Amino acid sequence: MQKYISTFADLPIFFTPIFLISAWLYWTFKNKDIEKKRDLIYIFVSPILAVIINLIIQHFIHIKRPETFIEPILNHIPDASFPSDHAAVSFAFLIAIYLFGYRKIFWIFLLFVLLMDLSRIAWWVHWLWDIIAGMFIWWFSAFIVWKFRKVGFMQKITSFILKVASIFRL
Repeated sequence: MQKYISTFADLPIFFTPIFLISAWLYWTFKNKDIEKKRDLIYIFVSPILAVIINLIIQHFIHIKRPETFIEPILNHIPDASFPSDHAAVSFAFLIAIYLFGYRKIFWIFLLFVLLMDLSRIAWWVHWLWDIIAGMFIWWFSAFIVWKFRKVGFMQKITSFILKVASIFRL
């Protein structure tokens, strides 16, 4: 059981870049859909915004990880526990893929994200409130990106990224 929990404590976070790269390559070479690629950029921005918000919060609020009070179970870099980067990034990604129409993938990833966040509590890497705070940040970051995706500066940024990608035939 320990092997599975320790695997789920970190592994699902890597589904985000795997999905983004795979989908980008699919929409580049197989189906050639610029709007889907634009959506993928917005999906990418949601977790990035969540990380930025987390870093700002962690600069002002420093709560030690549970492993500093209890024997460490999982080897981990000792840093701030609150809010959970894994929860914020994974749920921001999850909500973004739902909002941008990847509903079937949402339901598949939901299971892995929940297992990951529960595993991080079980292995004493995070407190429950770290995960809950990360979940509020995902909601905020995914909502902000979804709400402002049609604003001029966001469209200019995505158009620039798409133009650079087209130069490299991506």
